[in-house]
Amino acid sequence: MRSDATCSPDVLILLCGQNENISSEFLPGQSATGSLMKGLPCCEQSVCREHSKIKGGNLLIFWKQKLVFLATPKAGSSAIEAALEPLAEVAIKRPAELKHISAQDFNRHFAPFLAARSGESFTTVALMRQPIDWLRSWYRFRLRDDDEDPNHPMIGRSFEQFAQDYMSDPTPAHANFGTQSEFLCDAAGKPNVDTIFRYDQIDSFVHFLEEQLDFAITLPRVNVPPAVDVALSEQTQADLTQAMARDIALYNSLG
Repeated sequence: MRSDATCSPDVLILLCGQNENISSEFLPGQSATGSLMKGLPCCEQSVCREHSKIKGGNLLIFWKQKLVFLATPKAGSSAIEAALEPLAEVAIKRPAELKHISAQDFNRHFAPFLAARSGESFTTVALMRQPIDWLRSWYRFRLRDDDEDPNHPMIGRSFEQFAQDYMSDPTPAHANFGTQSEFLCDAAGKPNVDTIFRYDQIDSFVHFLEEQLDFAITLPRVNVPPAVDVALSEQTQADLTQAMARDIALYNSLG
């Protein structure tokens, strides 16, 4: 589904147009800030429909290493951003439709541009969280999002109810944020990232980054979620496992 919206004039890098029309203002080592053009089309994946509301990590491009970190929403990207942004030549901070651009959209729009400018292809990496734990992270995020709004849909809502909302059709807006497999895979469901690291094995990811960047990395604790009850009944756990089967299979396939 293509969004009819357009990104704000705060776009940091113009990459989503036709390749021959891409701005020549992006150069390695430049600060990725400033306004380049109004009316930039947003990414085409429907997974981005709620990403404009997410506060989280940025897409990071390491020019010398030909490495790109794709920021999977609610999968530890904020800590990666905090630790690595000073080392990246490019950090896309806004709009959220670009900083959380999916693997499919990156490979369609960004990758050809980067290859054309550098003469080499870039390696993509991303994190993936255990799918039900990922949903728990979304629940905690929604609880603290606009929590001063007296009409906030999350007021008094348990994780059990939230999980059922996520599985419902139609899905209410507060639980409508797609799946990790939509973010990480192509239209056929095949992984579209060179290497996906499991969030529960983040030490392996850090070791990989240290080798690639030749820099010791310590991940800070950021966006620490509130302590809330995230228990599920056996029935809802079983239903959720079935509903998230594609994501769970992808997660289990990772090393």
